[in-house]
Amino acid sequence: MEREKEASEEGTKVCSKCGRNIGSVYLAEKQMSTSRTLAICKECASYQPQRTFIYGLFDPRTEECRYVGKTNRPKRRFYHHVKRTNMIRIKRWVIELADSGLIPRMEILEECPMEIWQQRETFWIAHYRSQGADLLNLTSGGDGISSHSEEVRMRLGALHRGKNISLAMRQRLSEFNRGRKHSPEVKAKIAAANTGRLSPNKGKPIHGPEVRQRIAEANRGKTVSETTRGKLSNAQKGRKLSEWVRQRISEGHKGLPGPNKGRKFGPETRAKQSAARKGKKRPPEVGAKVSAAQKGKKLSPEHCAKMSAALKGRKLPDRVSKKGGQAMKRKMESDPEFKEQQINRLRAFWNDPEVKRKRAEGNRRRLMPVRLEYAKWLATPVGERQISSQSAFIRMFGISETAVLKWKKDPQFLELVERIRRELRPAGNEGQNG
Repeated sequence: MEREKEASEEGTKVCSKCGRNIGSVYLAEKQMSTSRTLAICKECASYQPQRTFIYGLFDPRTEECRYVGKTNRPKRRFYHHVKRTNMIRIKRWVIELADSGLIPRMEILEECPMEIWQQRETFWIAHYRSQGADLLNLTSGGDGISSHSEEVRMRLGALHRGKNISLAMRQRLSEFNRGRKHSPEVKAKIAAANTGRLSPNKGKPIHGPEVRQRIAEANRGKTVSETTRGKLSNAQKGRKLSEWVRQRISEGHKGLPGPNKGRKFGPETRAKQSAARKGKKRPPEVGAKVSAAQKGKKLSPEHCAKMSAALKGRKLPDRVSKKGGQAMKRKMESDPEFKEQQINRLRAFWNDPEVKRKRAEGNRRRLMPVRLEYAKWLATPVGERQISSQSAFIRMFGISETAVLKWKKDPQFLELVERIRRELRPAGNEGQNG
C-alpha cells in the first residue's frame, strides 16, 4: 500500500499484481467482477503460469460433484460459471439452483504442473464417474474443446431425448437469452451449417388442435402495430414459397370456406386493394395455371342463379366492353378454328326452338304499342292522318317493313283496324251506311 501511495504521488503507475513501479509505459486489464481497469506490467502480462488447478463444482443440496474442469484463475472461473457461462448444460443447472436461492460450491481438487493437467483432469472425471456421479462433462476430459464426436452426439441425443423442461426453467432461459443477438460471423456459421438440411418439421403436422387453440387464445384481442406490420411486409416481399409448401397449404385449405367469405370491406380497405393492384399484370404462367384449373369445372344452378342476380342491372364500363370486343376480334382473326367454333355456337343458339319462341314473344310484347298505333293510323281517314305515309310511320317508330306486311296479313290485326274505324266513325254516318 505504501508503494502504491508513493507511486501515485509521483504520477507513476504501480502493477496491480507484483506491486512494482511501471513508469509511463504500462498495460491495462479490465477486472470483470468489479468493472475496474487495473494496471499491470509487461512481465506480469507475459507471465505463463507453471502450475494450474483441477477443480470440481458440487451441488449444495446433495454434495454430489457435477462438473470437473481446469483453470489458472479459480475465482474468475467460478464467476464465469455462475454469471457468464455459455455451456447450456451448466447454465440450466445453475438456474435450477438459483430458483432455490443456491449457487454451486467450487472445490480445488488438485494443483498440478501445467504439462500434465490433461491426465489429471481425465483422472478426476473417471474417479467421480466410477462413484456414480452424474457429471455434466460431455467428454472424458483432457481435450478442452466444445465440439464432440459423432458417438458423443448420439449418446447425448439418446440421453436427453424425451425430457421435458419445466415451465420455470423455460422462463429463466427465456429471460437469460432475451435481447441477445448473434454476431454476423455466428449467423454466417449457422447458415452454412444448416444449408442443405431438411426442416425437422417436414412431413409432420405443424400444430395439433390443442396447440392451435392455445395460440388462438393467446393472440386473441392483440393488435399488431403499424411498425410491426411494415417489418412483416418487408420481410415477406419477394419471397417465393416452394412447391412443397404450396401443396401443403392447398391440402390444408381444401373443403374449407374462404377466409373472406361473407365479409364486407370498408371504403378505405377497398381503396387500398385497388391501389395495390393498379398497374399489376398477371404473368402468363399464372394465367395458364388458372385456366387449366378451371377447365372442365361446371357451376351449379344455384351458383349460376346467384351470379345472374348479382350482375343484373350492371353495365360493363366502356373500356371493359371495348377491350373484350377487341380481344375477341383479334382471336378470331388469328385463329380460324376458333372463329368457326364461335359461328357454329351462335347458329346453334339462334336455331334453338325455345330461343325462337322466347324471341318472338319478346318482340310481340315490345311491338304491341307500335302495332296499336299502326292500326289507329290505318283506321283514320287519309285526309285526317298526321303522318302522311306508311314509310314515314316506319321511320318514326323504328320498325321494319316486314313486320308491317305481317300485320296486314294477320286477320286479328285487320279485325282490330275495323273495330277502331267503327269507333272513330260518327253516329250519323253509321246510320246512313246501315
